[in-house]
Amino acid sequence: MTEPALRVDVADGALRRAVVEQAPKLGTKLPEDAIGTLFGISRALVCVVLARLAGAGLVGARHKRTATVANCAVLGGKHSTTPTPLPARTSSTS
Repeated sequence: MTEPALRVDVADGALRRAVVEQAPKLGTKLPEDAIGTLFGISRALVCVVLARLAGAGLVGARHKRTATVANCAVLGGKHSTTPTPLPARTSSTS
């Protein structure tokens, strides 16, 4: 697996867990630049991650709009009334 693909998978997994397990508030914005910085990926790769999450129904993504947390109750997640910060970046040791 290539390095960019691995980073996309890491970002996807971390954001997926954050939405389902940490229960951020519905509508919490997921800015592309912050996600890119957090995971060390380009904006284009962030769009790939957000498209995956949108396909799973975890985020709402509309053209030229910041992605937002969608309803994940169908996946067993709970939603709180306060936004949850993005997950901390994990360091990889090889």
